[in-house]
Amino acid sequence: MSTTLTVPAPIVGHLRCGLRSELGQAAAEIDGLSVLPEREAHPEWFEEPLRQLDAVRALLDVIGWGER
Repeated sequence: MSTTLTVPAPIVGHLRCGLRSELGQAAAEIDGLSVLPEREAHPEWFEEPLRQLDAVRALLDVIGWGER
């Protein structure tokens, strides 16, 4: 399935800013999980934050990380 979304140019910077915040949130969640003693027995705990991280990175790759 292919979906196209047109974002007005003045909004793209705000979108990037929000996506970078989401990147930080996913990374913080991974960081929090990585210090838990049971982490090795529960790799599934990492699946959702890693999925979120990958999705945000993919979107930033499409719209550019900081290009004008």
